Amino acid sequence: MIINKLKILIIFFSFFITFKNAYSNNFEILKFSGDVQVSSDNKNWKKVDKPQKLNNGFWIKTGRDAKITLLLPNRTQTIIGKNSTIQLNHEKKTSQTKVKLNMGKIWSKTNKKPVKIQIKTPNAVASIRGTEWVFDVSKNQKSSIAVMEGIVELANNSGEKKSVEKDQLALVDKSGNIKVNKLLNPGEYLQFVFRYETEPFAYFPKSLFQNDKQYFEFINKLRNVKSDNKNCSLSNDFSYKSISQNVENFNVDCIKTVNPENFNNSAFKDWLYLVQAEINFSQGNDLQGKKLINKVSSKQGKLYVESKYLFSLGEYKQAERKLNFLKVLKPKISRSSVYNLLGTISEAKGDSNQALSFYKSANNENKNWRSPYLSMAKIHLNLSNFDKALYLLDQAKNLSSSNNNYNAVKSQYFSYRNQIERAKKIGLNTLEVAPNNLELLVAQGIIELKDGNSENAIDYFSKATAIERNYAKAYSFMAVAHLHSGEIKQAITQLERAIKLDKLDPLPHIIASQIFSSELDAKSALYHAQMAIKKSKSSDTYAQLANDQQGGANIGRRYLEVGLPDFARKSSLKTKNIKWAGSSLFRASTANSDVEKNSNYIRGFTLDSQTFGSKRNVPDVISRPGENGYKEYRLGLGEKKSDFGYKFGKNGKLIDGEVEKSYLYDVGFFGVQSEPHHAPDNVDESYFALGFLGYGQRTDFDKNFFITANVIPFHTNSSYPVDDITLRVDVGHSMRTDGSAMIYTIATETGNADIERKVSGGCRSKDKVKTSALEFGFGNLNQSSAIGELSWSFDTALRTGESDYNVNGSSSTCKDLTSLVGGNYQNREETLDNLEYDFLGTLQSNNIKINNNLGLISYRVRTGYYHHQFDQNIIADNVSRKDFRSDRHKFFIRPSIGYSYEKNKNSLSFAAISDYHPLRQAPILADDVAGISTHYEFMNPGAKIDQFSLKFSHAPDNNNLFTLTAESFEVENNPIYLLFREQWNADLLSNFTLNKFYNPNKDILFKDHNDFAKAKFERISFAFEKVLGDNITFRTGAELWDADEKDHSKFDESSALGSVDGVPERIGFVGITKISSDYTIATRIRRKENIYDKDDNLYKDKNMVELNYTTPAFYGDLVLDLSGEIDHFDSLKTILMYRTYF
Repeated sequence: MIINKLKILIIFFSFFITFKNAYSNNFEILKFSGDVQVSSDNKNWKKVDKPQKLNNGFWIKTGRDAKITLLLPNRTQTIIGKNSTIQLNHEKKTSQTKVKLNMGKIWSKTNKKPVKIQIKTPNAVASIRGTEWVFDVSKNQKSSIAVMEGIVELANNSGEKKSVEKDQLALVDKSGNIKVNKLLNPGEYLQFVFRYETEPFAYFPKSLFQNDKQYFEFINKLRNVKSDNKNCSLSNDFSYKSISQNVENFNVDCIKTVNPENFNNSAFKDWLYLVQAEINFSQGNDLQGKKLINKVSSKQGKLYVESKYLFSLGEYKQAERKLNFLKVLKPKISRSSVYNLLGTISEAKGDSNQALSFYKSANNENKNWRSPYLSMAKIHLNLSNFDKALYLLDQAKNLSSSNNNYNAVKSQYFSYRNQIERAKKIGLNTLEVAPNNLELLVAQGIIELKDGNSENAIDYFSKATAIERNYAKAYSFMAVAHLHSGEIKQAITQLERAIKLDKLDPLPHIIASQIFSSELDAKSALYHAQMAIKKSKSSDTYAQLANDQQGGANIGRRYLEVGLPDFARKSSLKTKNIKWAGSSLFRASTANSDVEKNSNYIRGFTLDSQTFGSKRNVPDVISRPGENGYKEYRLGLGEKKSDFGYKFGKNGKLIDGEVEKSYLYDVGFFGVQSEPHHAPDNVDESYFALGFLGYGQRTDFDKNFFITANVIPFHTNSSYPVDDITLRVDVGHSMRTDGSAMIYTIATETGNADIERKVSGGCRSKDKVKTSALEFGFGNLNQSSAIGELSWSFDTALRTGESDYNVNGSSSTCKDLTSLVGGNYQNREETLDNLEYDFLGTLQSNNIKINNNLGLISYRVRTGYYHHQFDQNIIADNVSRKDFRSDRHKFFIRPSIGYSYEKNKNSLSFAAISDYHPLRQAPILADDVAGISTHYEFMNPGAKIDQFSLKFSHAPDNNNLFTLTAESFEVENNPIYLLFREQWNADLLSNFTLNKFYNPNKDILFKDHNDFAKAKFERISFAFEKVLGDNITFRTGAELWDADEKDHSKFDESSALGSVDGVPERIGFVGITKISSDYTIATRIRRKENIYDKDDNLYKDKNMVELNYTTPAFYGDLVLDLSGEIDHFDSLKTILMYRTYF
């Protein structure tokens, strides 16, 4: 055990030293094939027999069937083709690499832009400012350079200069004349770069064997031959029998020297020609490869190799056409290889489901072949189906004598699951014997990335993309590594490469959208958000993305940041996954009601406890260890409404073996002036603080645990002071499987308040209020069933409240109980005691498909039991005036159903919702039905609602969205909460999100509330959102409301029924947002008409303006905010806030 640990330690330090010297003058040979020689003087040559490093000035020479892959300084990936002679130099002072190409072909691609590389040929000099190019010098001294990315400045020996730009080809004749043309076929120049693996087992003829058993035994041996066998063991009687008898020592390269025409067996002769053709294709010798294929008479083997060649050129459809024809023929070659190649093509096209189907067919044809198992495992890893991936890895484990590929995928499995130590242990051991294994290099890059070592990660990814130019996922991960290193431009370059290579993958667009958003490039951020929506499929998952506290990984966030909330909601539904924390956290940041906000925050923390550790000013995209902090200063100015605030906090993440830990704390102190409740006072002054603590722990990736605690002490200094303190603790635990996520949450809260009030008649009251609650819930998210993806939960809460209310007057002048006592009184003692609890079961399913694409059905059923015991006693002047008791038992069932349909540019949703507001402040499930949310914002705990909503939207293009909503709902609130306040301030949870975009256009149009017993609402709304130009967005609309109080059979209203307080009858609004790299400015104007003011029993109109200006300043954000009524200057308030990050 000690020896093994020492071995791992030595390997680790050797790699550390390698990375430490990554920017040395050395040139590193990663991989080679054929005859490759090196020389320090261009005279004495030494054959290369293993990967190595070369010093400055060394020469490289390749033979007629050779190819070499190496890294230049600064991680420039390079491949040198056959028949090449080249000298390599690097000047450390100028950081310039000089390449002398006497003859042959060289491909290079760099991660840096611009780079300092100069290529000298016999008739020209190229100064490279591009990032990918191919240079070719022929025997007759003619040169050509094909530029795939960037610009190359080309000069001949006479001094003539020309620029060669992206997708252009420059030709230089022997005399130095330069011609620049359009690059018509980049694949022709890149063919020698592609990683083409020969497969002699795929088309070995079955006719050479007596039965299938012999054939499969031989094929499986041939598949497991080590590629580095050095012994050709060729003899005069070389034949399929000699191969079969000595298959362990077989080397494909040996066949290059065999003349197929020396063999009489036509099937064996065809096989030799096909192997030789593949060898030539792998070395970029396309013409020779095609000539050899034309000599083959076997139709099936010929079709297979032609398909592989077409696939290597990116001709997917043609390759599939040949393979599909091959499938229907009676198999004379390996049918499993045919299906496996079809799976590989489907995977390259981004169709994971189709690829899985083909790999499964390949597996059914041959259960003893490891490759389909590993391919399926990798797909399931990308889909976050880790249980299935592990099962497939277990199946593949013992099917080959070489475990390098297995270990590579197993290391990737652990790296995806953030099990860093186990991934490193497997990876470093395997890299020692297989330093150029592509999957392993990517896995190690991910490990270093997640371990906070971005430079090391870039080194691994650079090696991987040098070996395989077309591996799109590697570029996406390398982009994140550059982001972590602060290299934004390089990150975008890598994402552009990933997008170009895999046109169906939404992941690079999601990452790019986050990066551009953090750089205040609205146009690019929205473009990539739109592309991510377009490419997203229901099977896509984003478990590798870090979830910040705002749901920043959700593409809907991009629209919200620029003041387009309807676009945001619509786009977030496209990627909604109830098991993904990013969906829950984004929903929490946009929810209109406290209960929906709380539910989604807590569910998000439970699903991803590492949310607390994500950076709060810029995206990490993939989480990494580290600590971050901030300080925030706030000053508000206005007539009798000034305020100040100071907040600070830290958060971070660390990895301890198999355990990830994250933490966050925020502390704030505030002072607020407001209009006095007692006229003689000039103003009321309130002081309060807030504290939030969060800790998350994830073990073996599948098990999450979190705990949060928050506290708010509050004091108002006036003639009638108020002292209040609220404390709440939440705990959650989740267990992930491929099929679902099981979550458990528990919470407790307590509140104490001492409140003094002025009572009609010149009296004074003191109210001591105590409340407490205990909440518990568990549920299962997205369990597959015959009736759709089911989620269910069970929630229960026990809440208590007591109030000791006393009124004292100097004489019998107190007037607030006239209707009860028949006159005035002097002293009053009132007590309220309440105990209530509920049991609530919820079953829901979203997006059940109707046949023939006729839409989606959603439903939710809540059923449960509610009970309260309420006691109110009023004693006035020592006489009992009221002794009221209520003991309520209520069983209920509240079903909801919804329908949504989308076609072309239109979408329609409607929902009939019958719902209950749980006593829990954060129930497991408080989700929408068909994209329509319950109006919880008008409900209190224990309330019920009947709601019908219809929503229609029309998007003529990506930059315009019309939304029309019509709905009617009736709310019957719990009367107890008209006497007792709700303790938990839901806004506290959102305080730690540190929103970077303060945009009034995403805010609600009026402040809703639930301070009524029963009411009916009708609403019609219209909104139009538009993206104007590059960095301007526009939003306008209107709403009509009809909100009337209704008689509540269980509550005696203190005044006549009327309109609901604070709800306007008409609202019109218009807003605009402009974002540049220097600032963000957003403004909104609202007109609210016929707002009912219950205190004054009057209807009022208000014209409101809101203006926000945010700019990066001094390593932080500076925010200026102005709001108030346009026609009442004294209502205006200005807020100046500065936040700095460290």
